[in-house]
Amino acid sequence: MTKFKYELDYESQKKYINFHLFNHKRLHLSPIVLSIALVGFGVLSIVLEQYLLAIVSGVLILVVLGFLFFLVRRVHKINLKGKEFPEQNVSIAFTKAGMTLYDDLSDDKNLVEYNKLHRIYFLKDYVYVYLTPDQGIALQKALLIEGDYDKFALFLKENFSKKFVRFRGYKFVS
Repeated sequence: MTKFKYELDYESQKKYINFHLFNHKRLHLSPIVLSIALVGFGVLSIVLEQYLLAIVSGVLILVVLGFLFFLVRRVHKINLKGKEFPEQNVSIAFTKAGMTLYDDLSDDKNLVEYNKLHRIYFLKDYVYVYLTPDQGIALQKALLIEGDYDKFALFLKENFSKKFVRFRGYKFVS
């Protein structure tokens, strides 16, 4: 069994939001594809000696990338600014049967089978468990209270498909 203390704080939530936007939802792909197309259009405009179109293309690239930057800042502001993160009294354990949520103040526990989860992302210092495509839980490696992080990674790799469990930046220990 691998067990984590679930805790919310500003930095872990910020990292989760960034991960959610750029890895899970891939928010950045459309602006990058559009920027690459605009760069191509700008180069073609220079080759055809249409310098005004090249300048307009450059300005549009800055607008698209600026929009992406301000969108991310806006999401951070909405989700994090002025929020207080109360102490959580929850632990989350992973066994062969599934993910169990424990209320540390009582004897309550809820089992969520793996087939009810949307996806798990395993990173160097975090595990992001998506209950739905838009709702997830961020678990910090530093808050592991039982089990071994590397053995947990190996368990996930051996028992689940690459579509369900994805490893980002985690290096398996040989």
